[in-house]
Amino acid sequence: MSGSCCFKLRTCLWCVTSLPPSLLRLTFSSKPFRDATKCVSTNRFPRIFEVIPILDILNNHLEVVAKTTTSPIFRDMFAIVRCAAVKALSIVDKYYAKTDESVVYRVSMIMHPCYRWAYFEKAGWERSWIDTTIELARAQWVENYRVEDQSGSAASSQQHARTLFDVLDEDEPVSTDPFDHYINDAPTPRANCPDPFLWWDKFSPYSSAASRKRNPNNTALIQMAQDFLGALATSVDIERCFSHSGSMVTKRRHALSAETIRANSLANAWIRADLIPTEAVIEKLGSRASRKKKPQDSEVVVDSDSEDESGGDSY
Repeated sequence: MSGSCCFKLRTCLWCVTSLPPSLLRLTFSSKPFRDATKCVSTNRFPRIFEVIPILDILNNHLEVVAKTTTSPIFRDMFAIVRCAAVKALSIVDKYYAKTDESVVYRVSMIMHPCYRWAYFEKAGWERSWIDTTIELARAQWVENYRVEDQSGSAASSQQHARTLFDVLDEDEPVSTDPFDHYINDAPTPRANCPDPFLWWDKFSPYSSAASRKRNPNNTALIQMAQDFLGALATSVDIERCFSHSGSMVTKRRHALSAETIRANSLANAWIRADLIPTEAVIEKLGSRASRKKKPQDSEVVVDSDSEDESGGDSY
């Protein structure tokens, strides 16, 4: 019995179990961390525009815990939790600062129709930071995506080709630069944008056939949004692929070449992602029976000695 005494709950721990549920959720709950881990680990394709909102949620949760200075019971344990929250805040801030090392994080947030620059304002960013983010996105637009203005004659002929009934289809942005129109527009309600990729491709004011035809920069802006929103947030799939590659090299497969391991790893990843049509592969390769080597016709080899002994010519 003496050996089991160390496993008994002390009085202070019994006090912790009797805390009100609201206080337990406030101080000891790891649900935000669990939810964040599940979001980027179980999501098939976690995107990079999810990184900053997740860090903001964790940061806000830890700040609430660290700033709470009163506890109804057991102040010593509560102080330990606050110290842990302060330490965790430093870790979150460390990784939050790494989002400044690449423009992809902030530009992807700008190109999300539900966020745009209004998200940063709501999150409490300084105006100078928001202006810097907008300028970073604008620089990407001007340098890599925006199409130069067409010649004056082409624009003039396009203007004359319009009819009086074109006013019925005036869903095109007012500004000649769709990026300026987009960045100054209000964020799209979440109910109207369940999927940012679908919004840009089907429901944005730049995606209609008339808008694409009249202004090629509308198509360029859609391409920019898809490029930045499509960036992956984590390398979870790559890490799993790497682990699979390591498990392939066993004591019975130690002679596999690097190219064979690479080809098998890629094929396995493509099959799990449903990128390889199984039916087409089976049809192309056929069954195992059809892939067996067919026996070749036996050849009769007649050497010179046998010809001499037969005393005649061979036909």
